[in-house]
Amino acid sequence: MKRMLWLSVGLLMGVSLSCSFFFPETEPLASHAGIVRLSSSGSFDYTVALEEPRDVYFVFSAAPSYSGAQVVSVAPLMVDGVRLPQPGALRLPAVFPEPASIEARIANENARLARLLLSRGTRRTLPRAALTPSEMRADTVGETDAFYDVADTIRSVSATCRYVGTEDTPQGLRTLSIWVADDQWGTITQAMVDELAARFLSSGLDNDIYDWLTTILGPEWGGHPYVDLIPFDGGITIFLTDIGNDGSTEGGIVGYFAAIHQFKNEYLQQYGESPVSNERVMFTIDAPMYANDGGDGMWTPSDEWPKIVFSTLVHEFQHMINFYQKTVLRGGISEVWLNEMCSQVAEDLLADKVGVEGPRGVDPQVGGPGDPGNTGGRIPYYNQYTYLPLMKTEGFDLLDYATTYAFGAWTVRNFGGAFFLRRVVQSPYGGKDAVEKAVQEAGGVYTTMADLVAQWAVAVLTSDRTDMPEGYRYNTGTWFTSTLGGTEYRLGSIDFFRYYRRTEDGEVISEPGPVVYEGEDPLGELSAASNVFYAAARSFTGKKTFHLTVPQGVITHVVILPPR
Repeated sequence: MKRMLWLSVGLLMGVSLSCSFFFPETEPLASHAGIVRLSSSGSFDYTVALEEPRDVYFVFSAAPSYSGAQVVSVAPLMVDGVRLPQPGALRLPAVFPEPASIEARIANENARLARLLLSRGTRRTLPRAALTPSEMRADTVGETDAFYDVADTIRSVSATCRYVGTEDTPQGLRTLSIWVADDQWGTITQAMVDELAARFLSSGLDNDIYDWLTTILGPEWGGHPYVDLIPFDGGITIFLTDIGNDGSTEGGIVGYFAAIHQFKNEYLQQYGESPVSNERVMFTIDAPMYANDGGDGMWTPSDEWPKIVFSTLVHEFQHMINFYQKTVLRGGISEVWLNEMCSQVAEDLLADKVGVEGPRGVDPQVGGPGDPGNTGGRIPYYNQYTYLPLMKTEGFDLLDYATTYAFGAWTVRNFGGAFFLRRVVQSPYGGKDAVEKAVQEAGGVYTTMADLVAQWAVAVLTSDRTDMPEGYRYNTGTWFTSTLGGTEYRLGSIDFFRYYRRTEDGEVISEPGPVVYEGEDPLGELSAASNVFYAAARSFTGKKTFHLTVPQGVITHVVILPPR
């Protein structure tokens, strides 16, 4: 078989180059694709000689270098004189400035309370926690109470209990209570309440969100050594209200988990905090969005917004479990990007079971990558903003959800499926170390975050292929499967080139695939833990030398593909 690539390296400025071939040069992929990693920085020449028409890409990946809050000084990133987005540094994960959105404020507040608990919480020695609590929660239908909505401006909301059910689960007995704000009753009906209960916790095993997610991650609450936190009573509460009192039926915060509700108010006061805990293991769901019938006057669980709410139940439940498993039991604190990644991976893993498109944005019963021109899910936003940083802790917003999902979707499909999510959540590490350890335990070849960010970028660029080796797979043409606790979990294939792009305002750009620069002035910066795709040649045959200037801390891949 003929060699596909011929490599010539020029030595400039005393820089010595070395290359590693992920696919052996003498054994290219079936349709003659190739990937080369250049393990050098500085200024140098790179030459290709191609006997058949090929597209030549350079993929630049900035390492997640955290050196305090100081900005790293770097040289320009250039190919043949074209200046690309410049690498920069992020602040330390512990730095949480004023967030740009309510969602970010809630996430940052949960992290702040976790730090408060670990630094000031009072611990006591307890025997090993039992699965069944000594006293079960005893809410009753028709009971009234007041709940704090802490999404934006803190407010007290009058509510009535509309559902109580106790079921056996893999984690022992659990009691689900659903409370509805009094001013939303009528908008919310009993049928809607019963459907929500059936989706989250119903009779029988392995048939609801609670069972499916706790089989992966473990229980959401249980015995613990902190007198500051509420005891284990086996109860979970879902509170339906108009979050933020904004009246919106199709946009805004669909739901949230606030860790403050698992603190005792007496201890919050001792900390100098406002005593606004509901003292329940709970999360809050937006009532107007859940009740949105799409305008036809006939609400069904298959309407768009109810399905979004069901997926949100999974998302927020991961946050709830994460607080207990990582912080309370193991003394770790999830950085915002990691916690949101885990919630979206949880949605992805359960999408076909819950019957929702989820963050992938594809029919939940379709294992393939779906139809071209897809504008659903998170990926269209990622396609438009591929250069944004992954490990962001400042002002986390809509676009950051897209970036963390794109990365999480790759890791979970390549490094163990449901096992990967369990390893990350049940780790004492709260940032990149959790991902690195999970990949290492799954047998990954590259286990540093710098290498993983670079490997991920190549996987995105080659996601329209079904013949990629392990570690680079988004798309096999069918399901990725993993089995944990006797339950099979399925993840559908992803092809980024079957998605259009969306701007942060939601405008659809009818161009498929991720943004690939081709000589125009790029927008934004290449920050730490981010990537830039550059098309150096299209349908090229012959020999060509490229001059590159690559800063320290940036990994470069050359990707040779048949023309698209």
